[in-house]
Amino acid sequence: MRIYDDLSSALSALIRDLHATRARLAAIREQLAADRDEFRGRLGATQHPAVLRAEYEATSAIRQVDEADQHVQAAIAAARVQAAQLHVDVGGSLGSVPGDATREVDPRATDGAEASHLGRFDPQPYLDEMPVFVREGRTRPKTHGRWRDRHGATHRLLSGYDGHYSPLIDQRAIRLGLIPNGAKLLTSGDVEMKFAMARRETWARTGVVTRETIVINNPKGPCSGKLSCDGLLNRYLPPGGELTVCWPGGNHKTYRGVPDQ
Repeated sequence: MRIYDDLSSALSALIRDLHATRARLAAIREQLAADRDEFRGRLGATQHPAVLRAEYEATSAIRQVDEADQHVQAAIAAARVQAAQLHVDVGGSLGSVPGDATREVDPRATDGAEASHLGRFDPQPYLDEMPVFVREGRTRPKTHGRWRDRHGATHRLLSGYDGHYSPLIDQRAIRLGLIPNGAKLLTSGDVEMKFAMARRETWARTGVVTRETIVINNPKGPCSGKLSCDGLLNRYLPPGGELTVCWPGGNHKTYRGVPDQ
């Protein structure tokens, strides 16, 4: 039986390593997306070929990371099948495969306690490193944000209409009947909305629902109104997903995704 024990341990270790690889891929993807969005946000609506090419290459890199993640998922599934078969061979059953061989680990999930109970999360260090939010005349200032993923990596967020999430936000608003065809939401470039759309995109691709926390430097927090961040975030987050937004002054609010009506 020793050889079966060794094989079972090796398979469990392999599966754990593969899950860790998925976690690293998830962190890389999120950083690529944030950098691409910040790049587009800084350059505004310019259609210069060099800018479009750079944005295209960044999006292609994100897709390649997604493809790599799919291959890792397939490897995990194959290893689980082997672990299950090994257990059957030694007298077990498919319903009782032991240990990590069958344990589902969500590589994109944030620690729920951290996201929902801010006693374990201090937004102040992130606020300290971000620019002070200043309104100058009638120009709408950029909102800066930070997101710390479950692995401790910090990702920069920046408001501004981008070439990926903002169009998706507008398209969803049209499907929901919130705005007419061809229209754009005033909030489709907001940090909170783009982050929620990214979570919905991940959920649509993987089925993973997460609870996340972001910090923004806008002292008023998420904008208010029917078609604002405050009014729409629950319709853009995936059903069951949560997003806690923190802003200056020790303020925060948690939004929970609801199913489409």
